[in-house]
Amino acid sequence: MGFGTGVLLFALAWRRRINS
Repeated sequence: MGFGTGVLLFALAWRRRINS
């Protein structure tokens, strides 16, 4: 599991949270 993957998941979750 790379660091980039964690950042990507975090960004996606954050955008979804704001978009909601």
